[in-house]
Amino acid sequence: MNFGENLKFFRKNCKMSQEVLAEKVGVSRQAVSRWEVGEAYPEMSNIIALCSIFRCNINDLLNDNIVSIESFDKETQEEIVKFKKNQQKKMKSITKIIYIIANVTKTMIAILAMFLIITCFVFLCISNTFEINENKIKILNKEYNYSVNEDILTINDNNYYIEAISNLNEFVNTHSKTFLIISVECVLVNEILSLFLIALFLHYLSVLYKNIYND
Repeated sequence: MNFGENLKFFRKNCKMSQEVLAEKVGVSRQAVSRWEVGEAYPEMSNIIALCSIFRCNINDLLNDNIVSIESFDKETQEEIVKFKKNQQKKMKSITKIIYIIANVTKTMIAILAMFLIITCFVFLCISNTFEINENKIKILNKEYNYSVNEDILTINDNNYYIEAISNLNEFVNTHSKTFLIISVECVLVNEILSLFLIALFLHYLSVLYKNIYND
């Protein structure tokens, strides 16, 4: 908190209006209001008077952080402790939510990574049975009719979005099967490694917030 916020905090904890505080210090209510909103700054004599009224030291009133709780009266100390407890409760709620989200996301990513790993092995197993001819794809001795219209790949009346290849048959014919297999495997491995790094980050994030929540 800055000076204005500290001043307002002390005044309210003393259950004192701006008019009453202004009268005690010997200034106008408008002066106190300007101090609290940061439009003006009191003279040193007024700062000393404020410290005397609030029973605090100058460091507590001027610093960005209130550091000496012992310098406050008992009622103010109780209010500060209550405020800190409420803040801690809110922080624990937030950290618990982040911890749960990180764990759930990590689990989903782990499942997706396992699916991609299985896909890698399955693709290797069926790659030798994969053939593509004009308008036909053959996998495991089953033939599927296909067509490509811009970025839409249609296989047996089912549409799939693809990003690049306008002529699938031409692409396959200009590249060896080994190249195609390696390319697909590299893409899958890259995705698996990316998911692994994300899962690792989420793991450390969940551990961090779990420790904060348990403190």
